[in-house]
Amino acid sequence: MSEGHIHQRISLKEESTPTGEPRLAILGEHFNGPIPPPHLLQEYERILPGAAERIFKMAEQEQQHRHAIISKHMHTASKQEANNAKLAFTGQGCAITIALAGIAASTWLIHHDKDIAGLGTLLTSLAPLIGAFIVIQKKKPDEAETAPPQSQE
Repeated sequence: MSEGHIHQRISLKEESTPTGEPRLAILGEHFNGPIPPPHLLQEYERILPGAAERIFKMAEQEQQHRHAIISKHMHTASKQEANNAKLAFTGQGCAITIALAGIAASTWLIHHDKDIAGLGTLLTSLAPLIGAFIVIQKKKPDEAETAPPQSQE
C-alpha cells in the first residue's frame, strides 16, 4: 500500500456559458491513506462524535500490526540465514571427510600394488569436489554484479 496520501475532489455541477449554453462539470474527491483529509475528518466527527479518534486509533493499530509483521519476517529471515550457514558448514565438513577417506583409500590401494583401482578411487573421490569448486567459481562473477556496492573507508 502506498504511504503517500492522495486527495482529489469530484462533484457534478451544472453551469451556463456566457452565451447561455448549458455546461456540465464533473468534480470528484478521492483520498488514499489511512487518515482522511482534515475537512472530511471534521465531517466524520460532525456525523458521529468520536469518529476522528477512532480513525486515528485504527491507523495507529494498523501501523503497529505492520511493524510487528515486518519485525517477525526479519527475525525469521535472520534465523533462516543462520541455519543455511550451519548446513553449508556441515556439508563442507562431510565433503572434506569423504575426500580424505577417498584419498586415504586410494593411497592404500596404490601402496598395495593396485594402481588402477587406487587411481580410480582417487579420481572418483576428488571429481565431485573439483566440480563443485568449478561451479562456485563460475557463480562468483554473477554474484559480484548483483551485490550492493561496498563503501570504502
